Amino acid sequence: MTPRLVCFLVLSMLTLLTVGAWAGDNVVEAGDRVRIIVLGADDMTGEATVNSEGNIAIPVLGVYKIAGKSTEAAATELAAIAKEYVKQPSVAVQVVQKAPTVVLVSGKVQKPAAYVVSTHSSLLEVIGLAGGVADNADLSRVSLIRSGTSTPETVNLQDFIDGKASATNPVLGNGDTVMVPEKVTTLGVVFVLGEVRRIGSFELRAGMRVHDAIGQAGGITDLADPQAASLKSKDGDPVKFDLTKALAQDPTEDKVLSPGDTIYIQTVAGTFNIYGAVNRPGSYPIKQSMPLTDALALAGGYTARAKIQNLRIIRSSQQQSIPINLADVQMKAESVAVMPGDTVVVPERGDKPSIWTIIGSIGSLGWLVWR
Repeated sequence: MTPRLVCFLVLSMLTLLTVGAWAGDNVVEAGDRVRIIVLGADDMTGEATVNSEGNIAIPVLGVYKIAGKSTEAAATELAAIAKEYVKQPSVAVQVVQKAPTVVLVSGKVQKPAAYVVSTHSSLLEVIGLAGGVADNADLSRVSLIRSGTSTPETVNLQDFIDGKASATNPVLGNGDTVMVPEKVTTLGVVFVLGEVRRIGSFELRAGMRVHDAIGQAGGITDLADPQAASLKSKDGDPVKFDLTKALAQDPTEDKVLSPGDTIYIQTVAGTFNIYGAVNRPGSYPIKQSMPLTDALALAGGYTARAKIQNLRIIRSSQQQSIPINLADVQMKAESVAVMPGDTVVVPERGDKPSIWTIIGSIGSLGWLVWR
């Protein structure tokens, strides 16, 4: 066999290897097993598995990042690198074994688990591998989280099953996560007001109870009064219930809700409000009375811009607005008391008047202006 014929046969083999890789999915991914052939350089020829960072180690040539590249592009780049060691190198790259595609399936399927699937498996095929959907599954809101991302995309697989033209049945990749949600039957809304973390209206589901609605509202605040909670139906009067028992899911107090119900949780008796130039404005519990300095400490103290000569205590029980010069109080070691229901306002220093809105039972709502 002449040298020219040998060269022709080897080049033909390289072409077939490369074309074989191009014929299918020729983009290399982490976990793939690849074969590198460098004509005339046996020490550079061999197989390697692409690591999690997308690299392979090639003798003599070193570490090469191959993931995300086609076999053709990788062969061209490796030939350029090999020129340092081989005169006019010919390089072929072939994917000899694709990495296993692992998909996690959870939610309302018969057999939630991680599955090894074939390349180009569709969402519907993978759900089939998981035994199909369970009762009450909602295929119109299937959640798909692609590998390397944290933001789910919603796929309406029911539309695809129904044959709608705009529907999709996406192909899954290695590391993707599928979650089939439960079908939710919304009966209306309920309202949760008062001392909860998220006041508002919430979807009512079948069998939903008081503790469920409060949970959707983020739970109760530290100022919630367990003895002053009420449940009002859409057309009825408020009925008090034991909040502690309801949250413990005692069925005598944890009632099943109906559309339009309103849960109201009152503030614990004995609180005061503090607003303005303090570090933590808000409402705080108080039993009988406390020194103004202690009230300020509860609110994290006053800020650097506080105008401490012009504090006000709004005493709703007596419809009073009491001016306080905190500098004098501190200098003379006097004690100014804050009472339950009081509102303490700490204005900020500045050239312009400071305007505060005082909210609460203070006789009349409105604006207070300090100069």
